[in-house]
Amino acid sequence: MDFKEERENESCVVLYDSCAGKQDVFIEHRKYGIERQSDGVNLKMHDDISKIKKIFPDYFMKYNIPPKEAREESILSYRACKSGKCDKASFTPTFEERGFQYLQNDDPYDPGLYSLSVFENPKHVKRFATLNSELHPPYPIAVGRTNPAYGLVQRTKERKSRTKSHIDWWLYIDATPHEAFEIIPDFEEYLNSLSIERI
Repeated sequence: MDFKEERENESCVVLYDSCAGKQDVFIEHRKYGIERQSDGVNLKMHDDISKIKKIFPDYFMKYNIPPKEAREESILSYRACKSGKCDKASFTPTFEERGFQYLQNDDPYDPGLYSLSVFENPKHVKRFATLNSELHPPYPIAVGRTNPAYGLVQRTKERKSRTKSHIDWWLYIDATPHEAFEIIPDFEEYLNSLSIERI
């Protein structure tokens, strides 16, 4: 994404996403330790990121995952962290977290079942957190990007029209996506200060 700096004040930098058809406005607060770069977010990265091989788990092949529409894309996104930290435990796809077990109503051929869930809209990740019995206020929410080095992504609404800002992220075997995210210290304050069109 190409970002253009539009306005700056003491507490934040307002960035406009110049991708075609996009008018989202992001405010990245220096007080949260998210420093400004050309892409709007500067986050810690995997030391050996170039060594991550583009190999998916073996079981993906059985269910034709990821779908052909999945692509490499760096998307500013949010994830609720069950452990309260940006670590592997908080960035493990639900299917693997369950020990590769299906629930009664699961569709094994639903590609979203095997992805890591993140959200483009911070209000949507908050809504998810409030409905998750494993999470409690203050909600530990992380912000980062879907780094293409870790896997392929697809906006879920491309397959399911009722979904909004949910993103499916299919990870390579050695991916460490948590290293591309940081916990937002005060998510409520962040929400109050963040101005995103279309929320």
